[in-house]
Amino acid sequence: MDNVTGQWCCSMASAALLVFFATGCGGEKMQDAARAEAQQEIERLRAENAELPNLREENKEAQRLRAENQEIHKLRGQYQQLGQLRKENEQFRQQLAKLKAPKTAASAANIAPVEPLAEAPQPIVNIVQAFEGAALALEGQEVKEQDQPAEGDRIMVDTNAIALLIPDLLKGANATNPGPYEISGWLKSRGVRMKNYQQFNSLGITNYKIQRADPVTPK
Repeated sequence: MDNVTGQWCCSMASAALLVFFATGCGGEKMQDAARAEAQQEIERLRAENAELPNLREENKEAQRLRAENQEIHKLRGQYQQLGQLRKENEQFRQQLAKLKAPKTAASAANIAPVEPLAEAPQPIVNIVQAFEGAALALEGQEVKEQDQPAEGDRIMVDTNAIALLIPDLLKGANATNPGPYEISGWLKSRGVRMKNYQQFNSLGITNYKIQRADPVTPK
């Protein structure tokens, strides 16, 4: 082999060696770049995952606020409807008052006002419950001596009271009996325990008299 041929072979070998080294260095740089990009992607995903609990809480809060907002709109609509109903009710009251008012002053002067009829007292259905309710209403009040029940008292009531307590008693032969009626035994038979004679007044029974038993004199 001559010198020219040897020099060419050496040049080719050097070039191949340079290409080899150049290729090897470029591959490592590409791998480093890929690793760096992958690490950046991992860091980005980690950062996003770290925000996930906050995002969930914000989503729950947004749903709660949205539901409250809908409830506020609903209540506001109901309040406006209530105001309209109140306005219509007031207008109806005013129209009713105009209908009840006398048409002219002359007619009002000539026509005597009609007194409303007093409702007749209704008979007491549950005697025990009525007297117990009256006793509860009188609790805490001072009981006067004349209103304290005693053994042997005779309770005398008139016809109006009997109409409230024993309406059937006024039928038949007893219809013309003007009274008074003694009811102490009847009350005990119905299970009524008198605690205060003011219970009669609370029930609308005012015409009653208490006949005290004669005191027992010692022998």
